[in-house]
Amino acid sequence: MRPNNCKASYGDRYEKNRASPNIMDALREKIERAIDIYNRYRAPEAIASLISIDNKKVIIKFKGPFCVGCGISDWIEDFKYVLLEEFGMDTEIMELKEVRNEDSRWIIAIFKLLNP
Repeated sequence: MRPNNCKASYGDRYEKNRASPNIMDALREKIERAIDIYNRYRAPEAIASLISIDNKKVIIKFKGPFCVGCGISDWIEDFKYVLLEEFGMDTEIMELKEVRNEDSRWIIAIFKLLNP
């Protein structure tokens, strides 16, 4: 145990910046429910799946035969609106990456959580 006049250690500061497991579980549940809602109305043209999540960003994979000419960002922004309208989660699209291989393609979208 540190005396009262000692400054906090790096570990203490690190723990304060991390979201608690309960908060992360609730956030993951909201994101997974948003994905279910998104997929219910947009599949099979666009299918979303969770790649990763932390307390500052969410990474989602979108795949399907959605129209590239119609604007990829329209399909991705639909997910952003599901988060906002269904769960009050304001997000910003930080980055979109198109990934291709010989017989398929998908989009990786990184969303910044503005109010997790």
